[in-house]
Formats: sequence, C-alpha cells, structure tokens
Amino acid sequence: IMAARNGTDGIFSYNRFDPSLSAELPSLAYARAQMTLQKYSNPYQTLSFESWLQGWFPGQAFTFQSTRRFDGDYNNLTFHITRTHKQLIKATSGGGWLWRYQIQASNVQYEL
Repeated sequence: IMAARNGTDGIFSYNRFDPSLSAELPSLAYARAQMTLQKYSNPYQTLSFESWLQGWFPGQAFTFQSTRRFDGDYNNLTFHITRTHKQLIKATSGGGWLWRYQIQASNVQYEL
C-alpha cells in the first residue's frame, strides 16, 4: 500500500541508538528492538472527523467502513481514538443538550 501511495518500493529503514543497552544483556536489547518494531513497523495512519453521535472518548476503538473515502484503502481497519473535543451546540426542546464531537484517531493505540 505504501509503495503505491508514495511511488517508492515501500521499504523504509529505522535506526535507533540506545547507549543504555549493552552486549552483556542481549535479552534487553532484543526486547527493546521488539518494542520498537511493534510501535513503528506498520504504517501510521490517522484520520479526523466530526460527529453528532454522543459518547466519544479517547481509548475507544472502531472499525472504519466507507465506500467514498480513501479509495477503500482503510476499509475494515481498526482505528483508536486519540483525542476528542466536545462542544456544546445548544439545549434541545426536550431538556437535553446537543453536542458536537471533533475526533482524531489513528491505527495505533497511542500518538507517535
């Protein structure tokens, strides 16, 4: 997918220098490498949208479905809400409130 998007072979390199790791403890270096791979090895995809549906909060996850957005590339991809902004719009006639949510989400559970 990344190769098609940016016109390259889609292969990227990442180098991390950590002076706290040493050859005496190779298991710690291996564990750190696995953590780094888990965090950075997959493409980082984000999206933002506005919703009138109530109850959004960071930490929630949802599966994205759209026939009109992103050429279907994101269909069935799980996104995690990283930020929300809740704005009061008006009081309703039934005594409730109308809120608008601005949502930011990514395909990983944390912000990079």
